[in-house]
Amino acid sequence: MKRKRYPTLPMAAGKAHQQLSMAIIIQDHDLASWIDRAVKTNQVTGRPGAIRDLKRRLNEVMEPNPPS
Repeated sequence: MKRKRYPTLPMAAGKAHQQLSMAIIIQDHDLASWIDRAVKTNQVTGRPGAIRDLKRRLNEVMEPNPPS
């Protein structure tokens, strides 16, 4: 199995946003979790508004699915 490659930290908010979009499209839960952890440990740099938007989007993506 090929080892996953993650971007180096700290990373820019725009790159984190792009990576999260890619993780959503290809349904890569591990990458989305890695980005969530990077944001929570303040490893994402950039404008406060961009980071706030990224956190809001992560909260929407990482919340569990409602039961059927």
